[in-house]
Amino acid sequence: MNELSSESWREHCLLYLLGELPTEQLAEFEARLGKAEWFGDELAKTAETLHLVADASTRSPALSTQCAGM
Repeated sequence: MNELSSESWREHCLLYLLGELPTEQLAEFEARLGKAEWFGDELAKTAETLHLVADASTRSPALSTQCAGM
């Protein structure tokens, strides 16, 4: 995983939360979470965003349809 840009880190957070981060990157990702507070903060923000999107999509059939087409 080496040095990641903030965009790559956000992508890794999303993959981690969705359970799709490749196994070979998982240990390093989790180690970084414990080393820098902002990594954990970014993971929390990404989790909150996922929660809001999921909540909104269950409330709005139109949004559910749009998200499914992505």
